[in-house]
Amino acid sequence: KDRQIMVFCLVVAWGLRLTNNFVARGGIGHEDWRYQDMRAKFGKHFWWVSLFSVFLGQTVFMFAGCLSLYGALAYEPSLSAVDWVAFTICATAILLEAMSDIQMNNFIALKREKKTDKVIIDSGLWMWSRHPNYLGEVSFWWGLYTFSRSSSWVVLLGPILMTSLISFVSIKLIEDRQLESKGEAFVQYKREVGSPLLLLPPPLNRALGHFFHGQSTSTMEK
Repeated sequence: KDRQIMVFCLVVAWGLRLTNNFVARGGIGHEDWRYQDMRAKFGKHFWWVSLFSVFLGQTVFMFAGCLSLYGALAYEPSLSAVDWVAFTICATAILLEAMSDIQMNNFIALKREKKTDKVIIDSGLWMWSRHPNYLGEVSFWWGLYTFSRSSSWVVLLGPILMTSLISFVSIKLIEDRQLESKGEAFVQYKREVGSPLLLLPPPLNRALGHFFHGQSTSTMEK
């Protein structure tokens, strides 16, 4: 049962990181901005809109994501090199998420204490990707799938759905809000960090950003 123990420890580490970040951002007394927006938009209908679009929706996606976990736990043969590759992917993914969280939380603290004039974090991992935390999340689920070595489309559906949810829903929601609240500063950030998910070197990120989002006025004047 070495594989099951290994996977269990990784899932516990993933959950502890998530819980720690939840507490660092305010915990139970803090309501996520997505719910605040929904309350403002739907008023008295918030309860049923959030029930079906958020809570039940997230339950379905989490169940789907755990299909890769099922494949990892159900695979019986003894450990091999593939398992250590899968472990490395998952552990690196958790570390990437944790480092992204720490850097973002430190930036939020600096803004709260008025020790920085920046409105968007653009250093550390955040100058290699606009959403390094999400890259870690996607990688974690693919790491679990790697444990399973499954060719079953049902198990493969897990990481595919999680990747789709983050790539096409979560990132869009956050970036739409960033564009609305930070305006030109966020547009400029997208020009400098063109990759929404993958970690890319700053020069390549800048080239990608300029290709998709145009050059800034200051860059064009140079």
